Amino acid sequence: MKGQNSFSAIDIGSSKIRVISAKLEEGSDQLKITGYTEVPSFGMRKGIIVDATEITNAIAKAIEENERTTGEPIESVWASVDGAHFESENSKGVIAVSRADNEISEEDLIRVEEAAQAISLSNNREILHVTPRSYIIDGQEGIKDPVGMVGIRLEAETNIITASSPILKNLTKCLEQANPEIEELIAAPLAASLTVLTQRQKELGTIVIDIGSATTGIVVYVEGEIFYLTVIPIGSSHITNDIAIALKTSVEIAEKIKLEYGFASSNEIDKKEKIPLGQLDPKNSEAEEEISRKEVAKVIEARIREILGLVQKELKKIGYAGQLPAGVILTGGGSKLPGLVDITKDELGLPAQVGFPIELKGVVDQLDDPSAATVIGLLIYGIKSLGSRHEFREKFKGGGEGILARIKDWFRSFLP
Repeated sequence: MKGQNSFSAIDIGSSKIRVISAKLEEGSDQLKITGYTEVPSFGMRKGIIVDATEITNAIAKAIEENERTTGEPIESVWASVDGAHFESENSKGVIAVSRADNEISEEDLIRVEEAAQAISLSNNREILHVTPRSYIIDGQEGIKDPVGMVGIRLEAETNIITASSPILKNLTKCLEQANPEIEELIAAPLAASLTVLTQRQKELGTIVIDIGSATTGIVVYVEGEIFYLTVIPIGSSHITNDIAIALKTSVEIAEKIKLEYGFASSNEIDKKEKIPLGQLDPKNSEAEEEISRKEVAKVIEARIREILGLVQKELKKIGYAGQLPAGVILTGGGSKLPGLVDITKDELGLPAQVGFPIELKGVVDQLDDPSAATVIGLLIYGIKSLGSRHEFREKFKGGGEGILARIKDWFRSFLP
């Protein structure tokens, strides 16, 4: 860690790398953002490293700019990992309670969760996350915290997310070459979901759709815990490319058109509406003065419906199509496209809304945006995980008890 009370996280995306730093304020339970920087990401494609040198340099630049802002070095980070290589499955572990009086201890929880991890894995895959969903004591189901309860047989229902070992190793190598120690690699869709959902939404059942530049992450919550996670290798940059091809213009001009005039549903656009292409692309003397905004919306809608169709296919695969009462939470930079909420309701048959990250103190102007959900979620994940580690007190030399209590209080403060 950078120092007492300090935390940092880095979101390594296909279009941007975002670095965030925060401190737990002295004498309070408030987390304050001390620095936030973002730089263009080079060397990533669909969440996968394709040029290690480029991505290492981009990571180093993002960290350097953040250190310049905060005046403090970044020594360790929680970092995101993305791409369509994740696999999610629900697994069960069973053990006999170890104590003579049959009281369930923390050690029993560790043992039963380890038993649940006894799944078949190929040589090129490894477990990234294990999330306990619920416990069963002697046939009694739906128990969230069995510690202190009495029983003979303890079962754990868990969700296990696995990832490609080579992809994780390559990302780890790039981060290490950029100098920071890695606290943990975290699936980007999982991080995003942590900061846009309430506990009630998780309990009711919901899906987070995190639309990034090159990928779309999906996280399904059922009965308060993760049930399924996957990534589709299509994102908002594909919309930009479609516009560029349809209009025979540059990707840069297509991105301007998407951001300034884009709309997800062509039915909502009047045929008379025009886009002044000549003004957007003055260097192209052959460009038409105006183009139909409705025709551009048709191009956008086709790609959006494709993405949502793939999401619906995933929901059908796990048996939850149309079965999530809390509906859809859209996040990521691509979620800001006007008209997306309505077309999502239509395609998925569920209520939908755009999810914004939780409010934090400090440097917040750029963080009140769905595109910042992942990097804030990484910070949330890291701080929450610290609160459950036995070595946490050692990391913070002396003040561990008070800091630990403050972190737990802070984390509870934004949950309903």
